[in-house]
Amino acid sequence: MKKTNTNHFIIIVFLTLLLGLSFSTDKGAAQEKGKEASTKKVEYIDLKISIENALNTEKENIDQLKEQLNRAQSLKKVMTTELNVYKIQLSSYGNLLLIAKTKIENLEKAWTDNRASLDSIAANLKETNQKLITVNESLQRTKEQHALNEKQLAEIKTQGAKDPQTTNLLYKLQELIKHLSTKMELLEELNGIYSERKVQLENAQQALVELSKKFEQQIDEKKKQELFERGINPLKALELKQIGKDLNRLSGKIFSMFLKDFWVNELTAIWNSENFLIVTFFIIFIIFQFLLFRLKNYCKGLEIKPFSKQFPCRLLVLQLFNRSLPLMGTVLFIYVYASIRLFYSTVPLIQITIYILLIFLFTRWGFDLLKLWNQGKRYRISDQLLPYLRSLLIIIRFFAIPYVIIVWLIGSTSIILLVLRMIFEIILLGWNVLFLRQFNNFNKISAAEKSSRLSILRNIFFVLSYTITGGGLLLELAGYGPLALY
Repeated sequence: MKKTNTNHFIIIVFLTLLLGLSFSTDKGAAQEKGKEASTKKVEYIDLKISIENALNTEKENIDQLKEQLNRAQSLKKVMTTELNVYKIQLSSYGNLLLIAKTKIENLEKAWTDNRASLDSIAANLKETNQKLITVNESLQRTKEQHALNEKQLAEIKTQGAKDPQTTNLLYKLQELIKHLSTKMELLEELNGIYSERKVQLENAQQALVELSKKFEQQIDEKKKQELFERGINPLKALELKQIGKDLNRLSGKIFSMFLKDFWVNELTAIWNSENFLIVTFFIIFIIFQFLLFRLKNYCKGLEIKPFSKQFPCRLLVLQLFNRSLPLMGTVLFIYVYASIRLFYSTVPLIQITIYILLIFLFTRWGFDLLKLWNQGKRYRISDQLLPYLRSLLIIIRFFAIPYVIIVWLIGSTSIILLVLRMIFEIILLGWNVLFLRQFNNFNKISAAEKSSRLSILRNIFFVLSYTITGGGLLLELAGYGPLALY
């Protein structure tokens, strides 16, 4: 009996352990399944949030692309009109080249208009290329994103889960793919518009470049031809009535220069230039002036070096360069910046500014040369001759500046310019007579020297000086005004 109870106890303990082990295994499996379900749930939530964020972003992108497409389509109509204007310009200017009696002034004006069109096309072409690159890059990224989302959609469908979370995720993903398809369609349409515009602009640019070369060639030929082509006798052309008309035009232009509207219009032409950036201009200009200041200090250091004093001519050139460095650097900066930014040929104010600065620069070199030359110990210029040489530079400065301003204001065919040239030539001839008389007084040569090389050079100098100063006036009176000016 006791043995039977013992057996029953063993069986009960064994069954209890077996049930406990079975319960422990089931519990572990349940925990693993719960953990896997929890991880899967977190992944679905993260994917859902990512898709919703991407969906919101693409909705905003589509709205922006629709606005961009509307602007591009509107601009397409404007561009078509502008291209038609270029075609008309090509036709009319092409006919102008075929007319043999076309004046240089008309050719230069047409060339300037043609350059303005080229500058405008270059700016539009640059902008179109940038937009085309941006659209193509965006289109490529969108295609990759579209392919990735379609792959994710196929993987989720393969799993066959039909719980509410998965169904909602599939709906969001399909909606995202639909928006990406819409985005690709918009980008492809934009790509087509920009590509077509690029081709049209490049064709117009090529045609205008060829036309510009023809203008430049014909202008050069006309100028060479006019140099040796006799015109109307200036004495016959000096009609008081025509002089009065030109004076009225000139006075009106000069008066307008003191009005606010004149400078507003001139500065607006620069400001509205698509390639002019005022902040960039002043920043680069300040940096450039700082570099010139450093270079000027460096050149000053070179002037006091022993080797500079051993070579007087090199020292003279270095001193001239150093003294004119700020002005020369300013002229160079304005010209290079305007040329690179493609508005030098289309803004007359920039051109006249550079011309005036160049006149000051060249005459400044003359004044500095006279001053520095006499600092040397050899070949000094007589103090009696220096005032004559300085007065020549002053005469040139006060003739050249008004001349280029008048050309800017009323053109190069005005009778006033003819009168101004003749006055300058008469003054120059008178200056030459006085200068040579003074030069002769301070450079007496003996009878023994009259047959020497010095005498020959002296006579050549006299002949050349009279030829240059008197020849211009004679050519002007003979009707060869362009050659006299040259």
